[in-house]
Amino acid sequence: MSPRTKLLISDYAGHAFTYEAAVALNRTQWTTVYSYCSTVVSPKGRLTDDHLTVVPVTSGRSFDKYDLRRRLVAELRYGAGTALAVWRQRPAAHVVCNMPLVSLFVIWFACLPLRTKLVIWFQDVQSGIAAGILGGGWKARMLSWLESFVLRRATRVIAISPELRAEAERRGVRMRRLGVLENWAPIESLPVRPRDNDWATTHAPLVATRFLYSGTLARKHNPALLVELAQAIEPIGGRVIVVSEGEGSDWLAEQKANGDAVNMDLLPYQPFEDLPEVLGAADVLVVILEPLAGPFSVPSKTLSYLCAGRPILGAMPLDNTAAITISERARAGIVVGPADIEGFRAGALELGSNSGLRARLGGSGRQYAEAHFSEDVILMSLAAQLRLACPSLDS
Repeated sequence: MSPRTKLLISDYAGHAFTYEAAVALNRTQWTTVYSYCSTVVSPKGRLTDDHLTVVPVTSGRSFDKYDLRRRLVAELRYGAGTALAVWRQRPAAHVVCNMPLVSLFVIWFACLPLRTKLVIWFQDVQSGIAAGILGGGWKARMLSWLESFVLRRATRVIAISPELRAEAERRGVRMRRLGVLENWAPIESLPVRPRDNDWATTHAPLVATRFLYSGTLARKHNPALLVELAQAIEPIGGRVIVVSEGEGSDWLAEQKANGDAVNMDLLPYQPFEDLPEVLGAADVLVVILEPLAGPFSVPSKTLSYLCAGRPILGAMPLDNTAAITISERARAGIVVGPADIEGFRAGALELGSNSGLRARLGGSGRQYAEAHFSEDVILMSLAAQLRLACPSLDS
């Protein structure tokens, strides 16, 4: 390959911000290649660029998160496929992000002969989420051990918060190998759009107040909260729009058919280029997160919401990094605990009936995004972290 690949970024989820980071690094720093899992059902960024090589990696079939046997096979296949991409590209450094633990172990082991520098972009405690689903036991302990094992063997671990850096240190990662780079949203691709835009004309009903949820609905999200929301705002003429796919969305469709959420509309994932208008169509944006997600998980939707200039209604652990960002750092919304149903309903009614409050909170969120999501500053920090892991990137 000429010029030789310097950097491979593998984001299992294919998030917009990691992809745009790869595009920018390829343009300004080093020859970069990007890979992602093509069979996971999740909202992805715009994964097309004339100047960036993109390598989709399959897990062999649609990724089944909750059938443990089928998931193990899928993770092994995805890990082997990503390892093959590393062998073909021969990068100086390989950045992995949101990587399932079994896949990550396969990649680490298969690529040992290449001596490629492995950088783990530490987004969450994967074994902690798994323990919440498995309910503890030896399987959960094995995954926790595996996560600590691969973290200690990375050349560098880039945590997305000081709290997550402390967790990596607790798991045995040496301080000299640890760095922090908080997540962001690609604000240049997410301008503020008017409420009644072209997408809204086609997909969103003309109602007094629109509450919109956009993103995955997995085990760490409780879709029943969206039913509670719909029932709470029905008396004020509000409507809930859910843009999602998969298990949670299917469950909501059943509730709607049963008459429990008549003022709810369900839509599939929308193209990334439509996301500014999707978010702009909302009066209030909604994020939910269960306790099993732990304090470290930062839903990427939260950061995109901040860019949209709309207030956020959240039901999530109050010590979660995203909850703190919404309520304390950005002052962009109302957040209650995931079990506080009455508080969630009250917050919905307060936001739904007070346009002045919505404008103030939404504007504050956008100001926070403009101050913290500058591409130049973020890329400078990311490139500095990568140089610490692999000085040969600049050779």
